[in-house]
Amino acid sequence: MVFDLQELSEELDDRLVERMVARGFGPELTAIQYKTIYRDLDNFDQRMTQVEMANDAVLEFHRFSKKWLVGVSLKTARSAARIMGLGSVMDFIYEGYVAFHSINDIQFFTDTIHRREEAFNRSIWPE
Repeated sequence: MVFDLQELSEELDDRLVERMVARGFGPELTAIQYKTIYRDLDNFDQRMTQVEMANDAVLEFHRFSKKWLVGVSLKTARSAARIMGLGSVMDFIYEGYVAFHSINDIQFFTDTIHRREEAFNRSIWPE
């Protein structure tokens, strides 16, 4: 699920950057230019799929964070990752696990993000 989300996000971001370059927009992109590019790409359905996939990934990660075996496995993998020079990556994942593990109900968070992302996309592509 996370790999599919990453692939879709990269595809959408690459198209966005290509359009920026084609229009001559630089890193000082204005909100109006950003929205214009978004609208020109005409990928509302893909953007909403991205929002859904991100929401599902967060909910799934939260569900996994409640399993004690995941915590034990991550601690073990963290030690091995340090030996292989990947400690910072595993530290990031473990810290995410700890943060999510401490949250009992993540639904308010995911609902809020989903609502805001949907509103943003609908403001660009009004029905």
